[in-house]
Amino acid sequence: MCANSKNFSHKNTQRLGAFPLVLLQCVSKVMLLCIRQGRPFYKSSMNSFLFITQSLLLALFLLPGSTLAKPPIRGIVVDEQGVPLHGVQIVACYDGWGFSFGQLVWDKQFCSPPVLTASDGHYQIDFKRAMRVIARKEGWSQTQDAHPHTSLIVLTPAALYRQRLAQQTQRLRAEQLARTPNESDTDYYCRTIVEHLRPISVHYLQDKMDIFPKLLFSSSGTLFAFRAAEPLRQHFASQVKIFHQGKELHAPLTLLSSQGICNVSFLQIPPEFSQTQPLELFIPQSQALVELNHH
Repeated sequence: MCANSKNFSHKNTQRLGAFPLVLLQCVSKVMLLCIRQGRPFYKSSMNSFLFITQSLLLALFLLPGSTLAKPPIRGIVVDEQGVPLHGVQIVACYDGWGFSFGQLVWDKQFCSPPVLTASDGHYQIDFKRAMRVIARKEGWSQTQDAHPHTSLIVLTPAALYRQRLAQQTQRLRAEQLARTPNESDTDYYCRTIVEHLRPISVHYLQDKMDIFPKLLFSSSGTLFAFRAAEPLRQHFASQVKIFHQGKELHAPLTLLSSQGICNVSFLQIPPEFSQTQPLELFIPQSQALVELNHH
């Protein structure tokens, strides 16, 4: 019954792309035959119902190479002035289950064979399951994600892109370092130093403590921060010593009561020692010397 379909030639039935439509037509004919015989398909045997359901699912979802699949991916690659770029390597990719280094992973990347853009910048890729399109050319950078429906990909000279990134980083850093109204020294230290600096860990009295080796100058003195358990705070503040070029400064250190917004402790060096650079923090119990630099 299905092999005599008038809508599909023998040649088409040999192609995987035509098979799902042939299968759908077979299923529809079975349903129609059941109805004509007074046995609607939903009243037929359970086996027939399961056959119909599984066939539909197979045709619609399990055959990505069918004629219901997406059309070829087409587009053009240009520079920021709109000039077509020739010889850009284009691949279409998707993520799926696969093996990576002997392990089954869900995000293994599968990509199409690469194609190169023509002299007019156009490309075409026949890849059915693409999630994104990647453009590569030496000396150029793709700065925005491209998807199969993206018909225009704009590349930027790599040197120019790096320059823009550096300028953006500097601008963001300057904004970050700007003080907010009524912000205390300890809160400013937390926001600009503690959140972005990896501390130095030392063993102190059979425990561990973290030291943030950055100094913050202010009118009331110079701050640096450390993190330790409560019993160690007072002991550390009374025992630690400040050196400059190998000489002890005998600078009295003040343990601040404020812990800022980041739950660390602060030691304050008097203002008269603020201009002395660099400073070394010597911890007798640990025989450790930590250099403190200006923020």
